[in-house]
Amino acid sequence: MKLSTSHPISPDTISLQLCTTTFTFINKYVLARVLIITIIVVPLPQKSNMIRMKQIVLTAILGLIMVLPVQHVYAGEKDDAHVSYVLKNMKLSKEDAAKVKPLLYAYYKEMSNVKASHKALKEKYSKAEDAGKLTTAQCDELFESKQKQEVAQLAVRKAYYARMKTVLPAAKAYKLMKLTNDKVK
Repeated sequence: MKLSTSHPISPDTISLQLCTTTFTFINKYVLARVLIITIIVVPLPQKSNMIRMKQIVLTAILGLIMVLPVQHVYAGEKDDAHVSYVLKNMKLSKEDAAKVKPLLYAYYKEMSNVKASHKALKEKYSKAEDAGKLTTAQCDELFESKQKQEVAQLAVRKAYYARMKTVLPAAKAYKLMKLTNDKVK
């Protein structure tokens, strides 16, 4: 994008327009990447080093604002996909779906929380595991962590099965809990 020096639009205005246009994308992950690439790669007319500095600072700030919440958004989208999958396959009435939906979101959030500590431990030891250099103590710690996670997951499943039976007949609650274990892409 080349502009003549006589063009009435300032480089700051062009940066703002590029950012505003980029904000119209739906997927925030794509948005963050496009925003950063657009501001860094697209050459703007340069009147001084100060304008370039403003552009770099704007890029950094907007990049951080858009990239940091991506993991949280993705987790929410994943839960949305799971809930939609379960509700679609259950073929519930609108009233039953309205009762079950908040329970499903709570279930997936709680399961995610249960998995978090083991996941963090696996990440901590991932380099050693990939290199095949886990110590006995690390192996024991990972094994115990996984066992605790599985026990906690079972407790969550039992608790939510009981809660689902308060809003659905037992057969439907059973089917629903089976669907919660399916992998959703």
